[in-house]
Amino acid sequence: MKKEKGTSDANSGLKPQDLRLRFVVLQHTDSMGVHYDIMLEKEGALETWKAMNPPNYYACHPSFAQKIANHRTAYLDYEGEISGNRGKVTRWDKGTYRIIERTENRLTVYLTGQKGSGTFNFIRRPVKDDENAWIIQRCS
Repeated sequence: MKKEKGTSDANSGLKPQDLRLRFVVLQHTDSMGVHYDIMLEKEGALETWKAMNPPNYYACHPSFAQKIANHRTAYLDYEGEISGNRGKVTRWDKGTYRIIERTENRLTVYLTGQKGSGTFNFIRRPVKDDENAWIIQRCS
């Protein structure tokens, strides 16, 4: 289990929780309806979760999400039709985030977006036949 809290970046002397990375939340409309892609910049790609609700909704109760394949960083600024008849995306929010803690099954981040800010837990909760099930919950 890899834990990044408190480890140093050898190149800069900064700890991961000090780094400011970009994020975007896209409202994705496709043939199945509407969902939200929550994308966090990580190592030249966007770590991505598919959720039924945008982050501000998580303040009330935990929401289920599906971790999906990483996406290209072009989606940080993209809005419009997606090739292959996969629907269209509209930016719901964007901003920066910092990692508070990361382990194999949990990611805690502080999001600073245009629509608000707060600490969010991304908690992996595998269920039968689905290793990519997560819960996303706002902490503050």
